[in-house]
Amino acid sequence: MNYKVSILAAMILLPQWAFPQAEPSATSSKQPALPFSGGQQAKLQFAGERAPANVLVVNAGYQAAYDDNIVLSSGLARQGDQVNSLNTYLGIFHSGARLNAVMEYTQADEFLDKLTAYNHIDQRLSTDLELQLDPHWSLNCQDTLYDQSSPFYQGLNGGATGELGFPSTINTTIFIPPINQRGNTVRTDLLWQATVRTSLSAFGGTDYRSFGSGQVLGHSLVNMTSYSSGATYAWRMSEHSTLGLLYAFEQLSLSGALPAGSPTQLDSQSALPSLGWQASPTIAITLFGGPAFTKVSAAQAADDGLPHQDSRPIVGEWGATASRQMGRSSLFLGVERTVDDGGGLTGFVQKTSFSAGFRWQLPVRGRWDATWNAQVAQNSSLTTEKAAYRSDSQIGVFGLEHPLHDKLFARIGYEFARQSYTGAVPFDANFHRNRVSIGITVHWNAISLKH
Repeated sequence: MNYKVSILAAMILLPQWAFPQAEPSATSSKQPALPFSGGQQAKLQFAGERAPANVLVVNAGYQAAYDDNIVLSSGLARQGDQVNSLNTYLGIFHSGARLNAVMEYTQADEFLDKLTAYNHIDQRLSTDLELQLDPHWSLNCQDTLYDQSSPFYQGLNGGATGELGFPSTINTTIFIPPINQRGNTVRTDLLWQATVRTSLSAFGGTDYRSFGSGQVLGHSLVNMTSYSSGATYAWRMSEHSTLGLLYAFEQLSLSGALPAGSPTQLDSQSALPSLGWQASPTIAITLFGGPAFTKVSAAQAADDGLPHQDSRPIVGEWGATASRQMGRSSLFLGVERTVDDGGGLTGFVQKTSFSAGFRWQLPVRGRWDATWNAQVAQNSSLTTEKAAYRSDSQIGVFGLEHPLHDKLFARIGYEFARQSYTGAVPFDANFHRNRVSIGITVHWNAISLKH
């Protein structure tokens, strides 16, 4: 499951505030590579930009769009409509000697012109607390709550390339028609800096996603619950490189509309080494890979009346990321292969995905910022039960932003999504979708929280 990517990045390639430091010297002022913090893309920002600190930030926006496939269907069931969106964002950022805290709330209200039955309000609340207990011990607590209907919702002007923020244990490379879904992801990390060059850490987390009693085309969907724990070791080999080792255990359970005899539980243990490397002042690279020992089983009986079991002792998991920041642009590339859930539509899958992000300040008169995010993914059955399946999906977001005033920004955007399925699925999950939009966003002055 892709939680391993999050764990590997956030615990082996630790946040900068908790990373073991080398002995002070004239050559040890730079940090080693930290390009993939918490399973999310590297922040696409221009050189010199900094995150806010000790402030309250409030943004709001309006967007008018045309979506040519509201219900993500194919053939005659495909319907397009005009969409009016109201977006709000509230963020609290605190940075202190012992405590760093971030709390973000986003909301999107979408109103359709004709298909009013699909009007919806999407909400997300994320909290990230980093506490330095003493010079050797630190604690990190993260929690994400969401209630949404759109399969693409990521917040105000967010890129629709999946759940890129930490933690990210839900498979968001499989897309389903609009339906209300609720979830909560919690994770706690305790880190011990053993020496100036090494650290040990332990973590525990839980995650769930539920579709309630809702149905899509008369079919119920698959709910997911997971529990995970593990430990990591990190060693800073040099000024520019860090080596890590992760051991993780997870139990993933599925419930809902699964065929009789289909696996409903997956137990997975993994041992994954990783390497973080700062190739140059502007280029950072992460590599990881190793075996995952998995076992799947079913609580329900198969056709022969016996519980279904299918063990695959070893599944290879690997991934890599690279990011580069330049004066007028920034670039991110990533690839991963992991074990995951079926995104509410199917059972357990092996997922391979490629993602890319790009931001560029165009060299034209006036300030124009171009953004681009894209992801290509393939999900195939982890087990060999009769309900085999495979999905291929592609999704991308393109945008142009231009300031109209100090606090007012205009944005023109285009989004596309494609998905094709083969094998046993409860309904037609093949679709292609296009959406064009134009909108404005107001950035109010940040309110200082300092006394």
